[in-house]
Amino acid sequence: MKNTCIINPLSAPTWNKLRMNDAQISLPGEIAAGRCRADVPEEVTAFEADFPAEINTGCGKDIDEVFRTAPTAGFGAGADVSSAVRLEYSDFDTAYSEYFEAEDGARMNVIQTFRLHETGTVFDRAAFRLGKG
Repeated sequence: MKNTCIINPLSAPTWNKLRMNDAQISLPGEIAAGRCRADVPEEVTAFEADFPAEINTGCGKDIDEVFRTAPTAGFGAGADVSSAVRLEYSDFDTAYSEYFEAEDGARMNVIQTFRLHETGTVFDRAAFRLGKG
């Protein structure tokens, strides 16, 4: 993996003096596939999911590559959920993926907590498939 990469490239570059066309960031040497600690109410189904292939991060190909090996935690709700799905992340130099599904008329609260007390890098992406209402 590259040590530096370009993120957020604009599809149509602006006047370069504004420095808004993209950004360059440094990546850690090794990025592990992370797993968050999940507290899931009984009304929510937890499952292993495949992150939708047609969805990219929007940050560019280099960051999409970071997520290639990240497992995807899936969570689905078929009815209103009275309590929240709580996800906690605490490992550095990791990449996490989540996929949430809510059927028509369903509602699901999600709380993500990052407890990182040192320096390091965490990559996270989430996709949602939401029903009507």
